[in-house]
Amino acid sequence: MVQLYIETLDELYQPFLNTFLEAEQLKALLPKINSTVRKHFAIHYKNVSLEEGKNLIAFNVVLKYVENFIKLEIESAKKHKIKIIGLELSLKTAINVPGVNFPVHIKGKLDRIDEIDGVLRVIDYKTGKVEQRNLNLSNWEDIVEEYDKSKAFQLLCYAYMYNHLVPVDKVEAGIFSFKNIKAGILKFSENKNSIITQDTLLKFTKELHKLVGAICDPDQPFVAKEIK
Repeated sequence: MVQLYIETLDELYQPFLNTFLEAEQLKALLPKINSTVRKHFAIHYKNVSLEEGKNLIAFNVVLKYVENFIKLEIESAKKHKIKIIGLELSLKTAINVPGVNFPVHIKGKLDRIDEIDGVLRVIDYKTGKVEQRNLNLSNWEDIVEEYDKSKAFQLLCYAYMYNHLVPVDKVEAGIFSFKNIKAGILKFSENKNSIITQDTLLKFTKELHKLVGAICDPDQPFVAKEIK
């Protein structure tokens, strides 16, 4: 289902690539939501009726979430200068892990990268509920040790990979949770600071290397961590 949201927003926002968002342009998207969502439902769920039952409910949920997202963007565009830089961006980066004598790559697809008031921002969409506490970090060991911080780890992976593609001095990383829509963009934060610097990425790199090193070490057994 998450891919349906991503593809719908991707199609709606394609005309705005490399331009600043304007509230009036975003308002013009609202009448297009129904037909765009129907189109992508038809791609993913062939020969499925959207006129009754659980399919109708699912369809209306997607409609409402996408509509709420764009309405939120309309208000943001009135207050900030937001420029869309990329949508559905495939990223892949080779990492050299001490003690691991073979190539290791990390990859992923970044839902959106934009610039808000001059600050670069990487954004991931989530259909599930994410809260700010999931993205707050005070202890770097938690980024790989605590399941609760898995979303923060994912955001930092995106920032890390994008930095290898286009080195930047500072970037923000956030999640838009469709089930926590009123919260807007939830940002990764290290000790209440949402700006990710080269120093932040260096700290993350050390934890990433430790994690990959442990995964690749045949003498370390895999142990399932308790989810709190």
